[in-house]
Amino acid sequence: MKLSARLNTINGLQIFQATRFAGLLLTGILLAKSGIGLHIIGNYEKLLLVAGAISFFWIQGILNSLLSSYFDHTEKKVYLFNVFVLISLFSLLIFGLMKLFSNQLQHLFSDDYLPGYRWICLFVLFNSPCFLIETIYLLKKKTSSLIAYGITSALLSIAAVVVPLLLGYSIETALAWLVLWAIIRFFWLLRLLLKNTIPDFRFPMVQQHLFLAWPLIISYLIGGSADYIDGLMATHFFGPDVFAVFRYGAREFPLSILMANALSTSMIPILRESPMINNKLGALKNHSASLMNLIYPASIVLMLGSSWIYPRLFDQRFSESAAIFNIYLLLAVSRMVFPQSIALALKVNKIVLKIAFIEILVNVIASYLLMLKWGIIGIAWGTVIAYTIEKILLCIYLQQKHQIKIREYIPLARWTIYSILLLTSYLIISYFN
Repeated sequence: MKLSARLNTINGLQIFQATRFAGLLLTGILLAKSGIGLHIIGNYEKLLLVAGAISFFWIQGILNSLLSSYFDHTEKKVYLFNVFVLISLFSLLIFGLMKLFSNQLQHLFSDDYLPGYRWICLFVLFNSPCFLIETIYLLKKKTSSLIAYGITSALLSIAAVVVPLLLGYSIETALAWLVLWAIIRFFWLLRLLLKNTIPDFRFPMVQQHLFLAWPLIISYLIGGSADYIDGLMATHFFGPDVFAVFRYGAREFPLSILMANALSTSMIPILRESPMINNKLGALKNHSASLMNLIYPASIVLMLGSSWIYPRLFDQRFSESAAIFNIYLLLAVSRMVFPQSIALALKVNKIVLKIAFIEILVNVIASYLLMLKWGIIGIAWGTVIAYTIEKILLCIYLQQKHQIKIREYIPLARWTIYSILLLTSYLIISYFN
């Protein structure tokens, strides 16, 4: 049997997300091993933080709305083209705002001007629409193409950043090459659009999609900004060197976040395709059970070995990052619960928005208070608490308003046992360290 026949859209997207994160991780490892100063690495991480903070929420909102509504449209090719128009207009708007408020944005993330800021503006402009590439492959169920694109993109992104810096060039030169790769991918997207869309601009269709997407855009801005709030607190209260150490630790286990997000995202159109959403809950439960068998054992092994791994994987300067990483590993407990997929398939976007407000409020308050007590690791604990509360509230809503019980989509016994083992591992490693 061919590999493409054994793959489906769920594990295809998981592989794609894993390659994307592997590219980012390998870039960080190569930069740390290269002997480049912490200040340079910190500035590079800040530029990535700016790019992510200014764009992640509206990209996710627009694309997840597309996944939940694509199969409802009779003119799918026209609809897909108009979503491209919408995401391109957003990209132009954000690019203009980044240029207009460049001083304010740079000082928000740094005490000084960020070298390469002009290039990161161009990167956001061309890179943001390119997230449609994997979405098109997902909707069209072209799993092999999705994986091939992910591997190619990861390898060339690594080369664009690492090679210029290793050759002694500046951050600006590295970012210029990253922009060039984003432009190439933009033309890749245009080629896909020519094959899979009908270029018929319809303002009412754009308006309709924006109306559907805006609660998700706001909810991702609020709920998904936890990572950026953590980064802002770390850079504001502790300085660039400690910020670099924090950023290298404040990374969720890639298999956990990326494969969980891939499962969550790919299940939205699957749940949406079924006339009765309850008919597909068993599939979500089975996929989550399989994912737990991979994520939890790997997380436990990483937690027990993190203090040994970090100084060897990066270097001795990042040994303190291990304690932060161990806390972020605990996010697996909430990541393995998937009420958000059901909520998005049900199109209860305003409920998702309300819960996101609660999540971000908890995150800010808990991170700040725990930071005052425990220092920089308190910021990480605030994030764990906020994500946990978000999932609890979504589960309660689905049970009370839609009579969807958690045992219908989560293998409770397996999740409970694995979670206890992970928490026990954290207590053991914290005691001995």
